[in-house]
This record gives sequence, structure tokens and C-alpha cells, in this order.
Amino acid sequence: MRFKNGIRAGLWWTPLVALLAVSPFFWRGTSNGHDLPFHVNSWIEVGRQWKSGILYPHWAAFANFGSGEPRFVFYPPISWTLGALLGLALPWQAVPGTLAALVCIAAGISMYLFASEWLDAQTAVLAAVLYAVNPYQLIVIYERGAFAEMIASIWIPGILLFAMRERSSFARNTLLLAVHMALVWLTNIPAAVIATYLLAFVAIIRAVQTRKLEPVLRAAAAFVLGLGLAAFYLVPAIYEQQWVQVSAAVAAGASPRDNLLFARTGDLERDAVLFRTSIFALIEFCAAVVCVGLAKPLRRSLLQLYNVLLSAIVLVVILLSPLSLPLWKYLPKLQFVQFPWRWLLVLNVAMMFFAAVAFARTRISRLAVFAIIPLVIAICYWKFQQPIYPEDRPVALAQAVGDGAGYEGTDEYTPTQADNSNFAPYMARIAVQITTENDEQRKVAPSTLAHSNADVWDTLHKHFTMDSQVPTRSTLRLLDYPAWQVTVDGTPFQQTYDQADGRMIVALPAGHHEVDISYRKTPDRRWGQWISLFALILTIGIYAMARSDRRSLPT
Repeated sequence: MRFKNGIRAGLWWTPLVALLAVSPFFWRGTSNGHDLPFHVNSWIEVGRQWKSGILYPHWAAFANFGSGEPRFVFYPPISWTLGALLGLALPWQAVPGTLAALVCIAAGISMYLFASEWLDAQTAVLAAVLYAVNPYQLIVIYERGAFAEMIASIWIPGILLFAMRERSSFARNTLLLAVHMALVWLTNIPAAVIATYLLAFVAIIRAVQTRKLEPVLRAAAAFVLGLGLAAFYLVPAIYEQQWVQVSAAVAAGASPRDNLLFARTGDLERDAVLFRTSIFALIEFCAAVVCVGLAKPLRRSLLQLYNVLLSAIVLVVILLSPLSLPLWKYLPKLQFVQFPWRWLLVLNVAMMFFAAVAFARTRISRLAVFAIIPLVIAICYWKFQQPIYPEDRPVALAQAVGDGAGYEGTDEYTPTQADNSNFAPYMARIAVQITTENDEQRKVAPSTLAHSNADVWDTLHKHFTMDSQVPTRSTLRLLDYPAWQVTVDGTPFQQTYDQADGRMIVALPAGHHEVDISYRKTPDRRWGQWISLFALILTIGIYAMARSDRRSLPT
């Protein structure tokens, strides 16, 4: 009953502050966050593919100005699915702000569920409202436009809840924890790495506190089961890393070493952003110290919880300082967090919990929160909002895709042999070259020697005919990638690629030829789907047995 009444009360406030956070978008337009074009282009692409019957996209056909990239193999599906769904119902200009508001509301509800496990409903609602528009969430909305990371903030409180929960059965808590781990892996890889290390950290602390192995066993089982549930995405993403330049994700400027607090890279624009973020992080650290100090009642009544949350804050402070360099270097996959300040996702869960306890003491202090929140929103908007240029507006991005111009590709999703800096809009689908008797190659405009006709040029299927009196060498507006299967006249054909940019090349002898190119379902995708199916059946089975055991207990 506490949940029902509390959530009902919270729903009066959480949407209100969420709408307040995005309200400047109504008259100033969407903030041009660093990642905004990437996400909007993904939503537009997915929406178009759904309309053509592709339910789960893998290849982004309009990336690299129409040459494509395997973006959806590697980028988790939850954010681009939600954005595309909203795009089906709303104008593209309204989607970023709407998604941001919905995420803030969902994050607040998640925080309520976490806080209500230990606090009264009124205090839990206060925690929910504070977390819904916590300062780091506002930075992500205004400056970064990192919608997947924003969505990941929904799952962090749930991971903490089910890692620490003492009531309910081991099986139930483990299953719910596994679902949250699967969701975070399907949302954002850096946040998933953070969540995994956070889970291990909390499990070890809880094992020491309780002097039992149960927290560690729960965390381990949930981690494995969560990976299994997300395997349909993870297995292809892990296996196909060998086919792309994934190391670009942690190249110079994007590595943890280059993004610790007050680090300098020599790039003036990047350093200015990092300096601003560092100042912001220091202010958050100071605010966290104040909130912890004011939340002394929590230490007296819930010492173990207090220590876990305080330890999480200390962990974040360490990881953002140069002291953590050995950790970033040697801990497995931690470098793929890229930016250490992403750990503020964790700090704000703990800080808003402490802040709710501190401000819930009196009626005046509770009312003060609703004066502070608009002030924090205004300050964050003033300092971090990014003016949007006409070409970056969602409407303009949708127009570029609709016109066939496409958009820039992503470095880490570029095939190993490709260079995505050499692409331009409106490149020819088929650039034909003929070979003369002297073995010299030259481009041909309309020519009587060779003629091509592309009668099908869809996302996953290309088909064209070639009629030529001489051998031809055709460079396609399509990045070569191992998932593409080429047949010529019904026979498997080994294509090559352009050394300059990685586009596919089909070299044909003289005559009439039917060329068919299809994006095939590679074995790694099948393995991932089978693993996820097995994990889902196992999850349902364990849940059914746990429910049966619960019903059989005497009342």
C-alpha cells in the first residue's frame, strides 16, 4: 500500500519537474547536445526500416552518406527503439524533448522503488523528484544529448535495490536483478560496464556486512543470466568487433586518461568542455558531502545502507581522480566507459537518496526542495545548453535522409579496411570503370561500352544488371562488410573493396550479368538468439518455481 500511495503522490510532481526540465525546448528549440545528431539519425533510420518490414535493423543504410555502416549491430537497441517509436507518433522536432521528459519520469519512478524499500513514502517521493532531474541528468539533456546514457539512469537504482534487498526470496531478487542487468546492457555499453563494476562492488560490501556469500552469488547469477537475456544483441556485437575499427572508441581524446578531472588534451574545444564538466563534478562532490552530513538519521537507523551508499560516493570520487589510472588501465573493459565522469550516474543515486533524507525533516525544508529544483534547472540550462544550427535540427536531419543525402558515419563502426572521411553526399550508386586493351582504367559517363541499371537498392538487398562490351570494375555506394553476400548470375562471387575508402568493388567480365547483394544472417546472430531464448526459458522456469514455492508456504 505504501508503494501505491507513494507513487500516486509522486506522479503529481515527477512529470511536473520533468516538463520543467525540457520546457526551454518549446521556445528555444532542442539543445544541440554532442550526441544529438547520432541519436536522431538512428531514430529516423530505424523508423524507415520498420516501415519497409525490417523489425530489428542491423545495417544503417544512410550512414556514411549512403554507403552504410553496421551501426545497429553494435549500438544497443533500447534507445533507438524508443526514439523511433516516438518518431512514428510525433514530429521529429518534438521527439528529443519528449523522450527526455519520459526518461526523467521513469528515472523518478525507479528511484521511488529503490528509496521506498527503506524510507517512508513521503521521503521516497522526495528522492524520486530529486533524482528525476538530478544535475547530471540535466547535463546529459542540455550539453551531451546522450539519450542512451540518460535511459540507463532508469536502471541504476533498480540494480542497487535488487543487489541489496533482504526481503523476498533469493530466486526472485536474482531474477529481477538479472532483468535490470539485461536492460542496462541493451541500453548503453559504458553504463553497462559501470553497472557491472557497481554490482560487484556492492556485492562484496554486502558480503562483508552480512558475513554471507549470498550477495556475491546473487550478483554472479544475475550477471550471467542478464548477459544471457541480452545475448541476441551482445553476441553479434562482441563477435563482429573484429570487422570494425572498435578501438576508435577509446582513441586519443576519448580514453579515460584524457578525461579525468581537469585533464588536458591540447584540443581547445574539448578541453573547455572537460574543464566545465570538471568544475561541475567538484560542485557535485561538495553537494554530496553536505547531503551525507545532513543525513545523519540514516546512519543511526540504516547503518549498512548508509555505508554502501557512502562507499559508492567515495568510489566515484576516486575513479574521477588521477589516483585511479591503474584501475582504468588494467581492469577488464573498464576503459570502454571512455569518460570517467559517467560514474556521476552512480553518485547521483546516492546523493539524491541522502538529500531526500536531509530535506524530509521538516515541512519548510521539503518546500525548499521545490524552490531549489527550478533554480538548478535554470542554472544548468544557462551554463550547458547548446545552440542548435539549422542543419542539426531533427527536421533537417530527417530531410537529409529523405533526400538520399544521408549523414556522417561513426568511426568505431567503420569496417576495418574503410576510411569514412572520404565520403560525400550523393555519390553514384554504381561508378563504372572499363578496362581498355592497354589495361588502363578510366571512368565512363554515359557510354556505349558499358551500362548498369540498379533496379533494387534497398537497405538489405541490392540488385543491378551490367551490360558491357569490355571488362568492368564497378565501385558501389556500399561499404564492404563480411555480412554482405554477393552473387553474379546466381553464383557466389568474391567482391573486393576500394583501398581509398572501403566501398565494395565488383569486377565483371564483358557481357550481360545479374548482380545480387544481400545482407545475410551471420552465425553469430543465430547463436545470440538461441542463447537469449534459452535464458528467457530459464528465467520463466525459475520464476514459476519460485512462485509455486511461495504459494505452498503455510499462511
